Amino acid sequence: MSNDQEDSAQMFKKLKHYFLEREISNFYEYLNSLDEVMTIRKQEITANMNFAETKLSEKNQNDEHRKEFVNLMVEAEQIKGFTNLLRQSFLTSLYSFMELWLIRDCHLDSQRRDGGKSYKSIKKIGLTKVVKYFSSVMKNDYPFSGKDWVWITHFQLLRDCIVHRQGSLTGFSDFEINPTLAKFIDSEPSLSLFGIDNKQVFIEYDFCVKAMKTVERVMLELII
Repeated sequence: MSNDQEDSAQMFKKLKHYFLEREISNFYEYLNSLDEVMTIRKQEITANMNFAETKLSEKNQNDEHRKEFVNLMVEAEQIKGFTNLLRQSFLTSLYSFMELWLIRDCHLDSQRRDGGKSYKSIKKIGLTKVVKYFSSVMKNDYPFSGKDWVWITHFQLLRDCIVHRQGSLTGFSDFEINPTLAKFIDSEPSLSLFGIDNKQVFIEYDFCVKAMKTVERVMLELII
């Protein structure tokens, strides 16, 4: 490779770093905007529940106070469920962004190498195709068995659970529980199970932040 070609490649790489960091920044803003509104509403409901509970403990308690307290409890659960839905949507968007970016990188690299033949020859899909392309065609030494990438594969299982099983370990059809996903949820402090059957995955804000940081590290390492 000539000096001009090497300079051009380095400039292109720096540009991709810049645009990736801009996109990740947009994801941070998106997450915070989603969470801020729901956090404020949750705080309001909690305050109202505490007030209603105080009224119930007084001697003049009545059915109206009980009804108000029950309604607030129902609304609190609805807020929790809707907040979880928004975070699920955020994570699926983040995963799709990562997958699309990496697949596009492989495709463009293949176009430069051999008109796209090497990319088309890999009969896999999604991230498995990315791993195969980086390993066999690019001879990239990124540790796909490393901690971050293993975490990404578990993140993929969670994303599949959200998309194909409505965020439940078993879905609506009593699918067999994936033991790897169950262990991942158990190991993550910001993931838990809830619902009538205790099989719905609840996602905390901190997990979304961890997902962004991990995705950012992996993608910056893999930028061609």
